[in-house]
Amino acid sequence: VRTIRDELAAVAAESEAVCDAALRLIEVEYEDLPAIFECVDALKPGAPVIHSERPDNVAMVHEFVHGDVDSAARASDIVVEGKYNVHYVTHCNMGVSCVLADIGVDGRITLYSQTQYPYIMKMDIAPVLDVHPGDIRIIQPPVGGAFGSKLDVYPYEPICVALARKARRPVKLAFSRKEEFIASPTRQPVEFTIRAGMTKDGILTFRDIDTLLNNGGYTSWGATTPFVTMRTCSSHYRVPHVRYRARAIYTNNPYAGSFRGNGNVQATWAIETHMDKMAEVAGL
Repeated sequence: VRTIRDELAAVAAESEAVCDAALRLIEVEYEDLPAIFECVDALKPGAPVIHSERPDNVAMVHEFVHGDVDSAARASDIVVEGKYNVHYVTHCNMGVSCVLADIGVDGRITLYSQTQYPYIMKMDIAPVLDVHPGDIRIIQPPVGGAFGSKLDVYPYEPICVALARKARRPVKLAFSRKEEFIASPTRQPVEFTIRAGMTKDGILTFRDIDTLLNNGGYTSWGATTPFVTMRTCSSHYRVPHVRYRARAIYTNNPYAGSFRGNGNVQATWAIETHMDKMAEVAGL
């Protein structure tokens, strides 16, 4: 168990009351293990390892360099450095995560899902279910809001299929509002360290950025956030010399996903706040 939202068991029943009663009969024994929730703690020597194949807890690294940042820094009249943290935000769509799985007599699977990407979902979920994508049909009813929160295959969907296979009947699985907050993907927290320079006239000369992105316990669309953040950091303003480094870090938090502007929002806030700081220092 790596996060509070990890699935351990699944129950299918003819009513919610029977289902809840069955779930209460399941007993789980946990052994307390050390947990990490902040990127800086996950990077410390001897930190608990979230995934054995990533002993440094770094899910991915993305780097981008344009021009000669060091030379531009030496030639700058003004250099300003700042640190900015963007915190967790969770979705609160009117429609919670929900799926209905129906297995035909021929073994073909029909999923009624609020997914945002029905075709790619079929391609992504097929290997998990060990079936050909052509044997899966995705029906997308009216979606009660998504904004990125339904842009992946999440564990509850193949679990619902497993229950339908076992029960040999259609099974519907829907989150409560509390479960939606705990188990749906979040906006990815980002820690920015920005160092930027300009001439005394306010012309930007360089920008040097290092970011730590809290990926959570697993990887969803949060791993794509550094690419979007990079574009925001290297554009928006005409900056001739840019150095950007991003590391997505595994922690014991719920995993990050796509969330309304995925990466753009975090970077825009950090860049604009830093630009205000630079203008203040320059008296502009």
